Amino acid sequence: MGLLIHQLLLLASIAALSAAGWRLASVAVPSGLLRALGTVPLAAAAAVLSALALALVGLGESPVALTAAAAAIWLATWRSVPGRPPSASEQLSAWWSGLSPLGRAARVAVAGAVVGYGAWLLRYPALGYDALTYHLALPVAWIHNGRPGSLVSVWDGLPIQNYPLTWEVLVAWATGIARTFVPATLMTPATLLLLGVAVRAGLRELGVSSRMSWLATAAVTTLPIVVVQLPGPNNDLPDTAWLACAAALVAGAAPWRDEARGERHGALLAVALVAAGLCVGTKTTGAPLVAIAIALGAWRCRHELRRLVLPFVLAAATAVIVGGFWYLRNLVDHGAPFWPLSSTPWGDPIPAAFRAVDASLLSKLHATLHGRIHDYWRVLAGGVVVVGGALVSPLLARRTAVVGGAVLVLASLLLWAASPYTGYASSTALAVGATRYLLPGLLAAVVTVSLAGRGRGRAEVLPAAALLAALVVNLDHDAALGFPYAPSARLLVISAVVGGAVGLVLHLLSRPVAGPPLARWGAAALAVGVAAALLAALLIPVNGYLAAHARTGQYDAGLVRWLDARPAFRDGNDAVLVGPVSLAVLAGPRLAHPVTVLPGDDRCPALVREARDAWVVMEVGPQDFGYDRHWIICLAGEHPTLIDASFLVYSPS
Repeated sequence: MGLLIHQLLLLASIAALSAAGWRLASVAVPSGLLRALGTVPLAAAAAVLSALALALVGLGESPVALTAAAAAIWLATWRSVPGRPPSASEQLSAWWSGLSPLGRAARVAVAGAVVGYGAWLLRYPALGYDALTYHLALPVAWIHNGRPGSLVSVWDGLPIQNYPLTWEVLVAWATGIARTFVPATLMTPATLLLLGVAVRAGLRELGVSSRMSWLATAAVTTLPIVVVQLPGPNNDLPDTAWLACAAALVAGAAPWRDEARGERHGALLAVALVAAGLCVGTKTTGAPLVAIAIALGAWRCRHELRRLVLPFVLAAATAVIVGGFWYLRNLVDHGAPFWPLSSTPWGDPIPAAFRAVDASLLSKLHATLHGRIHDYWRVLAGGVVVVGGALVSPLLARRTAVVGGAVLVLASLLLWAASPYTGYASSTALAVGATRYLLPGLLAAVVTVSLAGRGRGRAEVLPAAALLAALVVNLDHDAALGFPYAPSARLLVISAVVGGAVGLVLHLLSRPVAGPPLARWGAAALAVGVAAALLAALLIPVNGYLAAHARTGQYDAGLVRWLDARPAFRDGNDAVLVGPVSLAVLAGPRLAHPVTVLPGDDRCPALVREARDAWVVMEVGPQDFGYDRHWIICLAGEHPTLIDASFLVYSPS
């Protein structure tokens, strides 16, 4: 199939699952931002379920099968779930009509800045090490074996394939249909939008003022450890976004603001359970807080649970499949749900490569922090401010929610510091990089500070000042990140100004046609415009994607630039043998090359036979995990076609 058809199938699949999710969410809440928010985890869970189901018959990579599954899910939902008004177009029209001219311009200005940043990411797709060797390497492997979620080695000696893989399956669903890397580049930035919307909606449900909720949203979405996640399909930000989504839905499930007048939407707790499953299946770091959120929501909705048995059973089953399968598989195969990161006395031991770095920050506190305080400050930035603000918040507001939030923040901080793989005395990059595991705790800190400012007048002053200070520090540190993580402030300002101008134009155009015509034609025009923009974003960067990635100066830049200049690689589909670590970009711009990691004990005759018709890519730099490269000697009689500082490449005969 052609490139255009693949992208149209992806857009159709997204539309089908979104429509199904929107209809299902209407059962829990009839309208408002919570209905839109509930649509996202339902649609994402449907994508993961369809990919895993088709993997059972080896069709988990088929664009036609995945699109057909999405259409079937939509049709089944449409026939079995009665629709509830308002429609999406009517709700959009009502929301737009309720905004002031300034509010319209401000929101479209933010959208303009987001679009500008997304375009910049597509121009400079700086896929980082984890994305290349893990988060994107696994989906690439699954596309060629047709079984998303299966155990495929992408790093010799490190069983990374035994990690929770819900996010990688979702990435495989999108890339399997599109057959390009472009959707994977856009997916993590999309979860940043989910995080922002969830924080805003959740805080409003908890009674926080509009200005405070906007400040909190800005403070958490601009954290440097969030920004550095954006260039690739990394999983720490999605994990936190699913946590925020689940917590916001829990907040909307019961009347938190006013017990006498609050409207109950207990069924939202079932949707929150699905979001919690996505969170736990993406990474373990958000699991403690999302479990507490679900337990708290269940307690507040305890009187409604009896009438909601069926939705909860279905939601729990979905959450177990999309989020718990990985832990159950590890328990059966290795005797420990969190293997290979931890083990049990009766299970398989932790692999040697993990034992070598299995130390907590608390166990090596001085050695890890010595000389690195500035490095931690550089990446945590406003996170330090909000954590400090959260811990002193009970002194400002002695409400149960604030005190409980402060306790959770402190517990999250201690749990992170006591966790393995946070104490690195020998590597600043690994030590400071482990701060991303603290992201759920930073989200809890922002929420706690915001709750301390719930009220009017002077009650908001100090919490608002803390959030504003965190935002200012974040922006200063984000600017220091520079290329390829953060664009120039000029680009963002221009994008925001253009967006604001478009917002004012839309305001003027919508005034004479407010009401039903706007609901029908305005929403339709917006849908067509968004679809056209997404189609262009999916199509335009494809052919130059590898060259664009090479321009970002990642460690594989020389290798990628050399391969992309060879028509035999760029336009071919020969197998690629690689060691010791897979690189997703070796699949080529259309993901046509099957990539296989060769084990260190591979027999020479097999290697020599397979290498005749394959590209062989060997990483020759020093390996931290003791990779046995004796198979390089097997090809001693062959002449490499590329000798790079980090790689050797042998071309097919």
